Amino acid sequence: VREHGITQFLNTWKRVKDIHDDELRFGDEIECPILSIDTVNKIVRISARSAELRAILTHKEKENLHQEGCTWHPEFGGWMIESTPSRPYSNYASDLLFVERNMILRRRRLLSVLNENEIAPTVTCFPMLGVGDFIANSIEFSSPFSLSIYLPDYVINPHPRFAALTENIRWRRQSKVDIRIPLYHDLNTPEFLPTENTLPNNIPNGFTPENGDYIHMDCMGFG
Repeated sequence: VREHGITQFLNTWKRVKDIHDDELRFGDEIECPILSIDTVNKIVRISARSAELRAILTHKEKENLHQEGCTWHPEFGGWMIESTPSRPYSNYASDLLFVERNMILRRRRLLSVLNENEIAPTVTCFPMLGVGDFIANSIEFSSPFSLSIYLPDYVINPHPRFAALTENIRWRRQSKVDIRIPLYHDLNTPEFLPTENTLPNNIPNGFTPENGDYIHMDCMGFG
């Protein structure tokens, strides 16, 4: 991986090193989680359908070519989808007027392919990720790449590079990801102890939860 990275860097440097005074171009990206709402039980879960939705949206973009379009990109999380304008903006002040308009266009197109019980808010993370029953249409728990006890591998984007990235990070660390965020203590914050409602589903045999006043995360999928 390192050798290929160096080779790619050198090839790119040779290609662009003589460019001078090129036109300024810019763009933006928006990342959205796909969430499923259970209105009966009042539960919100992640919906790991981003690869499916991205394929539909990309097909629609190719079928209906417009001067102003959208590009849909894979994200690490199988419940996340990223969008950018189909072409960069230029250095004209008038292009600033296109930024918000294209953001609105992308949101409308994304919402058009969601199920009735799905939403796509622009939030940075899903608060209940890894806690209890947090995946819509969940299947058997398995995490051979991340070895996480909280997130199954099927919530990782199915593109091979994301599973390989997850495994490589664990291999370089020679251990799993180990994120521990201290809990803020005030009069209304009890000492943190794992309970039936906070333990992950389908935990491995012999797993003993750790006690401590912190939030524990063990997978790149947490961020």
